[in-house]
Amino acid sequence: MSDTNVVTLVEAKEHLRVDVVDDDTYITGLILGAVAYCEERMKQCFLTTTVTKYLDRFPGCNYIEFDKSPLISVVYVKYTDYLGVVTTLPTTEYVVDTHSFVGKIVLAYGKSWPTTTLTTVNAIEIQTTAGYGAAAAVPQMIKQAILLLIGHWYANREAVLIGTISKKIEMAVDDLLGLAGARVNV
Repeated sequence: MSDTNVVTLVEAKEHLRVDVVDDDTYITGLILGAVAYCEERMKQCFLTTTVTKYLDRFPGCNYIEFDKSPLISVVYVKYTDYLGVVTTLPTTEYVVDTHSFVGKIVLAYGKSWPTTTLTTVNAIEIQTTAGYGAAAAVPQMIKQAILLLIGHWYANREAVLIGTISKKIEMAVDDLLGLAGARVNV
């Protein structure tokens, strides 16, 4: 596991203070789970990822927001009419906003969404690229939140702790993710 995940196996084992290879498979699973948890909490993709969004119709406003950030680019916007004809919306019809926290495409000046009668379900397909790029570009607070979850899950392999005063570890993770600029749903 080199630059293919936000936190490497070596980094996780250093955090856990584990020197043996016996738990490598288990720790790798914890890494994947913690990254998925944090990505979902933040509504982000950490590494460069292709994301496809489907809409039943064009919005009543002049923009479409994306579910995953940070938005890198829009690959295409396609729509299917009621006859099944697929059309790609020309890039001259919209502007891509990659600078806002929530990425979006906005109609270009003087443009409007197509008025073609669309197919009934998933008529619009928008493919985007989202993420920070490589693992090195992911903010350190996000990496720390991932390591915190890995440590908690490694030490506590059951759903409930008995006989101890406990505090929900996710609160600390949410705090770190919030400081990293997240849309955390607490």
